[in-house]
Amino acid sequence: MGGKQTIKYLGEKGIDLPTEIKKAAVYSTLCNLPASAVTLKLKKNLFYKNLFIAISATVPPMESELVAAGEGAFRTLIE
Repeated sequence: MGGKQTIKYLGEKGIDLPTEIKKAAVYSTLCNLPASAVTLKLKKNLFYKNLFIAISATVPPMESELVAAGEGAFRTLIE
């Protein structure tokens, strides 16, 4: 499970976490969004760019304005 998924799960469960879960540690790799956008724009990655756009359109909006702003900026970069 990824760092974002783990944090989301823990936050949603809150005090209702299973008793087996005592602690959690997460980390996520850094992502250079401008460089990723440039890579997705390459002709050889058109399939992945279109897939990313299609999948991201189905994801509910992020609650954090900062995350939502970053996501919007990334989509703008690759389109």
